[in-house]
Amino acid sequence: MRDYFLDNARKSLNENCGPVVPTRATWEVFQSPERLSRVYVLDSKSRLADFISEVLSFEARINHSGTIKISGNEVTIEVYTHDINRITNLDREYAESVDAIYYDVSQYGY
Repeated sequence: MRDYFLDNARKSLNENCGPVVPTRATWEVFQSPERLSRVYVLDSKSRLADFISEVLSFEARINHSGTIKISGNEVTIEVYTHDINRITNLDREYAESVDAIYYDVSQYGY
């Protein structure tokens, strides 16, 4: 009986193995308040740390920040202009820049 469960567990693992992909591959717009949101999935803690570090440095340079939530290897970022509770061009530029940071970090050689 033990072998039955071990064999089935191996089959399930092998059938479901594959690359981890982002939960949401693009920025989405949510309401109340209107905001941009995207989930990034990173393949290692090192890459996750580099991504967060780069995003925080970028935010300091432009004096505009989003909400960053980390859960395992997933990072959710939401951004909007708090003074007017809406998405502005600055938020769209922020989103494009964070996408570029994500791409750059995904190319880091470790």
